[in-house]
Amino acid sequence: MTETKAASRAARWGWTTGAPLGLLALTHFLMQADRNLPALILPLLKQRFLLSDTALGLLQGPAFVLFFVVSTLAVGHLVDRAPPLRVLAGSLLLWTLASIGFGLARSLEQLVLSRLLLGLCQALVQPTALSLIVARTPAQDVGRSISVFTTGSALGRSGAMLLGGALLAWSASPLVRAVFPGLEAWRVLFFLSALPNLMVAAGLLFVDAREAASPTTPPVSSRRPSLLPVLEQMRARPTTFGVHLLAAGCVIVLIQAASAWLPTLLQRELALSPARSGVFSGLIVLVGAPLGHLSGGALTDLCRRAGRAPSLVIAASMALCGVGAGLLCVTPTLAAVGAGFFMLTVFGGGAAVVFLAMYQPMLSTAHGASNAVFFAATTLIGVGLGPPVIGLLSDRVFGPGQLGKALFCTTLAAGLAASLLAWGGRRAWARVVQSAEATTRLDG
Repeated sequence: MTETKAASRAARWGWTTGAPLGLLALTHFLMQADRNLPALILPLLKQRFLLSDTALGLLQGPAFVLFFVVSTLAVGHLVDRAPPLRVLAGSLLLWTLASIGFGLARSLEQLVLSRLLLGLCQALVQPTALSLIVARTPAQDVGRSISVFTTGSALGRSGAMLLGGALLAWSASPLVRAVFPGLEAWRVLFFLSALPNLMVAAGLLFVDAREAASPTTPPVSSRRPSLLPVLEQMRARPTTFGVHLLAAGCVIVLIQAASAWLPTLLQRELALSPARSGVFSGLIVLVGAPLGHLSGGALTDLCRRAGRAPSLVIAASMALCGVGAGLLCVTPTLAAVGAGFFMLTVFGGGAAVVFLAMYQPMLSTAHGASNAVFFAATTLIGVGLGPPVIGLLSDRVFGPGQLGKALFCTTLAAGLAASLLAWGGRRAWARVVQSAEATTRLDG
């Protein structure tokens, strides 16, 4: 009965394939684009503010992740009772202001403050959207619906590089210089990137108004929001949940390390301009991200129908990511770096979707709160460690001319850890899912 109602809502509002799901994916796209936009201009920031690679890594990782993780845990459980589309629109508008603040920063401290505020304002996006998708999508289609949503995230990294590179080149044009007199081109970039955010926020509010006028729209839960039910379920099987979150975080380390530092690798070792490196990186993600994410979602649904944990999919994906990482540390050529980054994008992105989809049936209630825990943990591991570890290895171990080796070592270690953890925890994962499904049937 529950799945019949979910299927009816999915057909009516298009949460499986239609416009509302596409709007959530577009919000995810903009979130990641604004988050990753500084990666395009790291060499300019290094020169303008006299920063080391370690400082650049900290700016990309911990400076963002600190408030993101804290605020995700603090308010993420509210999404199970707040109007979700209005939450998304408000979050989008607020992080747009934080992104513009980054473009206006005049010191390292102001850059860090802007990144902290960006993390604070983006914290609600993923748990809110995932809670909405799981509630409106039939169980057998959840993997594919999640993959559409996460494709938006991956394409956001592409957008930061591809559209950011194009906007950076355009920001130096006489027309734009006349509109923003006296501002450096990289600062203008953050103003131009705010325009699509305003349009998507308006779209979210429009869909919210349409749903509010529909008598068939499910009401927002009136239960008092709390993380306690989620934490109690996790405490019953701490090892299983801990292994899953750690393995998923390792995949995010791999993805973030590659996407955050590839433009710098291209600019430093192949002498590409910031605009050209952004376009090159963005084109790779534009092709590879949908392929990886949609394949990962489809394979997850296939494994679930067969009653199997998709651990073999993860292990194979991580092995191929290792090959891709190896291509980054050979004698750098545009072809080798492009092929390596393409493999990391496809297979790393696919594995990330698998972990996220596997997590959804592990808990029987409070999907907003449970997804808040997932994103807080994986972001803390992946974004908090990935970029700064690369910078530290580049500064202290391999040297600034060996950025490819730093990328290789980090991605190889993260991929190996994710494979071993996923394979070792596959049976425990199956038991947790069976228990959660039994609890859901009893509660229903």
